[in-house]
Amino acid sequence: MNTSTHLPVSISRRSFLRAAGVTVGLPLLDAMNLFAAPVPGAQGAGVTGRRMLAICYNLGFHPPSFFPEKAGKDYEPSEYLKVLTDAGLRDDFTVISGISHPDVIGGHDVGPSFLTAAPKKGGMVYRNSVSVDQVLAGNMLGTTREPYLNLSTDLNGGGSMLGGLSYTSSGVGLPAIGKPSVLFSRLFLSGGGNEVKAQQAKLARGHSVLDAVTEQAKQLRSKVGQGDKDKLAEYFDSIRDLEKKMAATEAWASQPKPKVDAKPPTDITDPNGLIGRMRMMFDMIHLILQTDSTRVITLFVQDGGTASPDIPGVTREHHDLTHHSMVAEKIAMLRVHELAQMSAFRDFLVKMKGTKEGNETMLEKTSILSGAFMGSAAQHMSQNLPIILAGGGFKHAGHVELDKKHNKPLSNLFVSILQRTGMKADKFADSTGTCAGIDFKA
Repeated sequence: MNTSTHLPVSISRRSFLRAAGVTVGLPLLDAMNLFAAPVPGAQGAGVTGRRMLAICYNLGFHPPSFFPEKAGKDYEPSEYLKVLTDAGLRDDFTVISGISHPDVIGGHDVGPSFLTAAPKKGGMVYRNSVSVDQVLAGNMLGTTREPYLNLSTDLNGGGSMLGGLSYTSSGVGLPAIGKPSVLFSRLFLSGGGNEVKAQQAKLARGHSVLDAVTEQAKQLRSKVGQGDKDKLAEYFDSIRDLEKKMAATEAWASQPKPKVDAKPPTDITDPNGLIGRMRMMFDMIHLILQTDSTRVITLFVQDGGTASPDIPGVTREHHDLTHHSMVAEKIAMLRVHELAQMSAFRDFLVKMKGTKEGNETMLEKTSILSGAFMGSAAQHMSQNLPIILAGGGFKHAGHVELDKKHNKPLSNLFVSILQRTGMKADKFADSTGTCAGIDFKA
């Protein structure tokens, strides 16, 4: 209950505290007359060395070719899953059906909610929230050179709405890296002393930003109710906590970048080169994880909307193929396209499985979520999403069939992944617990 005697005040959603060249944005307050769902935060778990990779395919997969008919460990692989099982990966992944974001309804425009579960239904005012990768990145801040990497197969990082999969605590989309050459340069090419000095100066400018706005913050607290006072206290505490953690980030700026034998990649600029770009990004991700440059990565697989991808026998644009209207020729071509995507994913998993890390493999150390935000692009349906969980040190159970009529929350799987990385997380977005049928190895 709000016991403050202050009269209600109206504060603009775009309010800031400003002083001496410093600008600090405000969190959502009750006085802003906006409803904000609680945002999960870092739980301070210790470093486990475990990682998360989230992959999203913007046009999904043809459901009859993706989902097995039988549930359980001894399921008969579908056409697409056979690509993985024939490569000796049957015990390294679980396919999950009957799962989605229950409050996310729509077609192509629900993509931003894939890793956030922010509600999106017809007629409602949409406001995105934090993505699960950013929650994990905040928990791991300072342990690696890059707290996270938000990647895309689009050379320009994607459009304004679908640039990548990562969103901040206020629901703002983070820019995605679409060029492997830029990614390689950022992580593995040294720019000399000037680059280090520039990075250190950049970090120094972020230190003690609250000192300049202390007086304004005090005045603001005197005008709002107790609920907003508590929010401001938590917000400013989080900023100060971040400033302390910046010392760890600053230490990385003075450390030499990893030396790798790989040559700088040459970007595939042909708009038809989706599969090639996928494979290059998978190779980069393997190298990034091998050098422990980050432990949190997202990859948005999106084509350029061109006439045909770099796949023999496919002469129509991918989006057109997904709207096949049950035309046999289109469906056949769609399956060829998506089998090529599954093959690229298979080769990546094989490479991860073949890389040893102590008593485990890199695949066992990395929870890989692979899926889409549409269960059927043909019908613009966001239920029954095609979801695979690979690696991560889970007891893989073959085909986990949940509820196809009343889907279980995908956020439950997010909680399972967060816990597997070492976070003490019991809740994310609309989760109701952990994901049924997904257990950890001893």
